[in-house]
Amino acid sequence: MTDSSNDEFIRLLTECQPWLRALVRAILLSPGDVDEVVQRTNVVLWRKADCFEPGTNFRAWASQVARLEVLAYTREQGKDRHAFNAELVHRLADEAESQLSISNDMRAALRKCMEKLDGSQRKLIQDRYAENGCVKEIADRAGNTPDAISAKLYRIKRTLMKCIEARLKVERGGAHV
Repeated sequence: MTDSSNDEFIRLLTECQPWLRALVRAILLSPGDVDEVVQRTNVVLWRKADCFEPGTNFRAWASQVARLEVLAYTREQGKDRHAFNAELVHRLADEAESQLSISNDMRAALRKCMEKLDGSQRKLIQDRYAENGCVKEIADRAGNTPDAISAKLYRIKRTLMKCIEARLKVERGGAHV
């Protein structure tokens, strides 16, 4: 593997981590089990890095490896009455991938719709949904009432939801927003 292909592989593997973790978490309940299987998946992906064809779908390849690692892990845990069979693991993974794709599409649409907001609207949303964002504190800083801020937030969220729905509808239909 050349340095540039190694760098590309590392970039793809790093970008894929939230997806892999969410996929495995949708199948396994225990956080410790999830951590173990994601780690095993990463080791296998790294060992098989030379098998990956650049330009193909890394996430799909990594997802297949994760599925196989979940199966191997649950087989090893076979003493546990909660171990899953292969068919169930694949069904759970299929459903998880479908839901994750929808969620990713919604996040992408939200990013685009956020760009359409004016600066003050975007700031209000960011302040509210930042860690520990509190309507009362935002209102105090803005010299406004919490009810007024809540009403503004409601209108902005309604606008965002309409925009997201329109973008998703258009994307599924093939047109552009």
